[in-house]
Amino acid sequence: MDDLRTELEALVNGEDSHERAELREVVEAVLAAGVQSRHALAARVLDRDAGVLRDHAYRLLRLMNDDLAQQTWLALLNDPDPIWRSQAMNGLDLLGRASSATALIAVLRADPVAHVRGHAAIVLGTCAPASEEALELLLAILGDATEPPHIRGSAAEALHRYADVRAANALVSALEDPEPEVRYYTAFALAARNDAAALPALERAAAIEQAVLPAPLGPVRDEILASIEHIRYRQRRG
Repeated sequence: MDDLRTELEALVNGEDSHERAELREVVEAVLAAGVQSRHALAARVLDRDAGVLRDHAYRLLRLMNDDLAQQTWLALLNDPDPIWRSQAMNGLDLLGRASSATALIAVLRADPVAHVRGHAAIVLGTCAPASEEALELLLAILGDATEPPHIRGSAAEALHRYADVRAANALVSALEDPEPEVRYYTAFALAARNDAAALPALERAAAIEQAVLPAPLGPVRDEILASIEHIRYRQRRG
């Protein structure tokens, strides 16, 4: 336990000062519950009956951000609770490892909960921007009108990390998609790519866009205009 305490205290001391007091309380709660090793901490994250101790263990394992954390997040992707599956993807996103791609692709293909699939698309963009399989899946989802708009928008957002010309072409085409949510996130993705070649398409889209999405997104045209300005600014800065 002394080794675990030393490790956890060192991790907490590396965090922002405004979080340290709360995290120190979390450390004491975990140790008081009898957690004596790193693997025991990971086991609490996977224990569906651990109550608040599970939340505490999750916070501390995220600070470790290592191989054990990755193994735990991958196992947590199979949790029956979609909230915990999303928590697993938050951990994988923080790690950003390409070795998580296969599991994330499986979630994106088959998870029964739409928002979990959308989350998987975003994290896949972080973890696997060099994966051909991930790229092809994201392109297929973006172009599939039978997919929910939220998932297609997430695929568009993820595609900004892929240098392949197919991603750029698909995003330009998606500016004309019938779904405003897809157009919104497509504009965001083109800005994130700093894709100057997309400026004519963005300008055409801004001239005719009228859709307004529920808060916090708002008018799609505003996002398109912000994307145009961002790309132009980056052009001016060279």
